[in-house]
Amino acid sequence: MSPPVSHLLNSLPADLSQQLKGHVNQALLGFTRPNSTSQFAQNAPVLAKFREAIAQDNSKDDTAFMRHFRALVPITSYEHYEPFVAKFFATPCQEVDVKDMLAPGLPCFQYQPQIKRGL
Repeated sequence: MSPPVSHLLNSLPADLSQQLKGHVNQALLGFTRPNSTSQFAQNAPVLAKFREAIAQDNSKDDTAFMRHFRALVPITSYEHYEPFVAKFFATPCQEVDVKDMLAPGLPCFQYQPQIKRGL
């Protein structure tokens, strides 16, 4: 038998629930708004309806931005990102092709070799 579904937000006092929702919205906005200028956000077919709604709205209103984001951005999978990620493996890999790819700036990769453990 599975445990009953708990609706924790509904069990919080109204003021705490609103504060939590506000913090979540600010956090989500904090990484979606800057990434909306990435190559992926500007060119991926899966985000076409979102781009259209933002362009038609033509406002910097965060509430409208998040409303459109929640309504029009679907859950994605690797296939949506594959054409963009493939640019990293192009020969030669051009900076202009990978800059602002999925987020502002150049991707950051830090190689960490595996440590071999002796017996």
